[in-house]
Amino acid sequence: MKIGKKLFSLLGTALLAAAVAWNFGGATEVQAASYTVNSSVSDVQGNVGDVINLPIHIESTQKLRGLSGKLRGNYDTTVLEFQGMEGKDIPEAVLTSTAGGNFSYLTSSSNTFSSGTLNLKFKVLKCSADPVSVTIRDLYYTDGNESSDKVTLTANVTVNHPQDQREEKVTKEATCTEKGSKSIICKVCGATLETQEIPALGHKAGDWKVTKEATCTEKGSREQRCTVCDEVVKTEEIAALGHKAGDWKVTKEATCTEKGSREQRCTVCDEVVKTEEIAALGHKDGKWKITKESTFTEKGSKELHCAVCDEVIKTAVIPFKGDINGNGKIDLTDVSNMVDSITDGSAVEAEIGDLNNDGVVDLTDVSKLLDLITEGTV
Repeated sequence: MKIGKKLFSLLGTALLAAAVAWNFGGATEVQAASYTVNSSVSDVQGNVGDVINLPIHIESTQKLRGLSGKLRGNYDTTVLEFQGMEGKDIPEAVLTSTAGGNFSYLTSSSNTFSSGTLNLKFKVLKCSADPVSVTIRDLYYTDGNESSDKVTLTANVTVNHPQDQREEKVTKEATCTEKGSKSIICKVCGATLETQEIPALGHKAGDWKVTKEATCTEKGSREQRCTVCDEVVKTEEIAALGHKAGDWKVTKEATCTEKGSREQRCTVCDEVVKTEEIAALGHKDGKWKITKESTFTEKGSKELHCAVCDEVIKTAVIPFKGDINGNGKIDLTDVSNMVDSITDGSAVEAEIGDLNNDGVVDLTDVSKLLDLITEGTV
């Protein structure tokens, strides 16, 4: 390599420079090349530790013997390390140089080329967040007699990030209702390799909580809240409980003539849930009361009082005293009827048969009635 560099410095300078300059009266004039060279570079990619080829593609109308370009300071040397060059489809070089981090390539006069590829070799030292830009400045060619115009070419080198050096980093936490996001980060260079969506977590329903108690007549409500964000996730209606009827309670006592009432109240809220009418009791016959005593000449009267309320429920006329058969006359027929009733045990009402007022109707009263009739008193 030292011999190549030395020869190039002695011969290359004379051959290449002499091809582009000559002296007219002490003045130096540079003349543009009479031929055209089309150059291009391709973007490439590689992995850490790889030696990659950055190809310079060459197409010329003239047979060429060499080329030269500047790399130094034109790429990130912490990521890429220039390791030389290699021709493809071009003759083997007789002289090469990578002095100063640049490059030159020269073939013999019998091994010219008009097309081919020169691969610049770089070792990938590490990955980087962004592609590494490699710029080739002042690139020119020679046919051995004159040099071409200088051009600048730029290519990008993408370094693949190590698969085992990737980690996830959450950039936005997902919530119950909102999506989050996370980035796939290269742990070596910190590059964001990919952004992924984190699905919303969805609510986690907690226990039911009553928000309004149901009553006997009104519906209630309850809700479930998320145990994470406390948002209401579900509501439900609680059916009204309905009344629980207690025992019947009389609100108005029934009387002999008036209806009463009773009611059932809810044992929970004390609201009246049912009412019923209580039928009037009706009178209960009590005892007859004489309001006017009968005599042998005047009829009397009596009335029947209710045993409960003492109201008069019936009145009756009391026949003449001694008028046993009640035909309005007092005669022997009444004596006969009185005897028969006493004999066979039939009752004779005291108010017409108890003539001696001893409270008993018996033969004494029969005898007295007969005497009164016989006397003509009645």
